[in-house]
Amino acid sequence: MNRSAALALASVVFCLATAPEAHATVLGSSVPIDLLSPGNSLALSDTVVVGAGPEILPADGSNIGSVLLSTYFIDLDTDQIVVRLEEGAPGGLTGFAAGAQLVFSDLYAGTGLGISGVSVMLDNVTNLALGDGIGFNARTVFLAIDDLVIGEIPGIDFGTVTLDFTTAVPAPPALPLLLSALLGSWGIRRATRR
Repeated sequence: MNRSAALALASVVFCLATAPEAHATVLGSSVPIDLLSPGNSLALSDTVVVGAGPEILPADGSNIGSVLLSTYFIDLDTDQIVVRLEEGAPGGLTGFAAGAQLVFSDLYAGTGLGISGVSVMLDNVTNLALGDGIGFNARTVFLAIDDLVIGEIPGIDFGTVTLDFTTAVPAPPALPLLLSALLGSWGIRRATRR
């Protein structure tokens, strides 16, 4: 292999090796959480720093914590959200007004990652499905909590919703790869002319 071809190959390897490496985590991040109910006066917001254990608990001094029943909690982790809910109205309903939802914003901000999928695990909770009560975009997850029914297990009046994320890893930067290809092509053409 001549010098030009070797340089072209080295430039391609360099660009691939220096592509940014992304890690899927929200630990240590500041995440805004909103509890909203359109048409109702419920509009509570908190920004939490994600760490070990639940970020919002009943009566913890947070805005959202001030309206949570005794067994509720909201916990963000590396790649999931866990929300424990309690029966607050007859029929196993949570007692929140129509349209009430939790909104988790700015997830994976600054990482180059985006949410590409969400899977749902329910424990003693029904009436919830992806697209019907749960929605997401690249940085935000929405969880409707008004119509959830708690109590498949007789005598237990709390349940848990766990949302696991799939994150999209960014493609290598296009410009360095394009330049590598052009340099490689030029180097190979130059090498074959000799």
